[in-house]
Amino acid sequence: MNLKLKNKKIVITGASKGIGFEIAKSFSNHNTSLFINSRNLRNLHKAKKKINDKNLSIFPGDLTNILETK
Repeated sequence: MNLKLKNKKIVITGASKGIGFEIAKSFSNHNTSLFINSRNLRNLHKAKKKINDKNLSIFPGDLTNILETK
């Protein structure tokens, strides 16, 4: 299925495991710039390694706490 996502920027929160991780894996197959977030940096690195997408970037932090995301 062509979702016409080529060259789009996608941000997925809670993406280090579970449903968020599976969503991130799905988007990685569509030639997007993918940004994944989680509060746990170690789990983000594991997720990035598993997804293995050169266009994937990680950003750790709790997005409900503005002080953590700066």
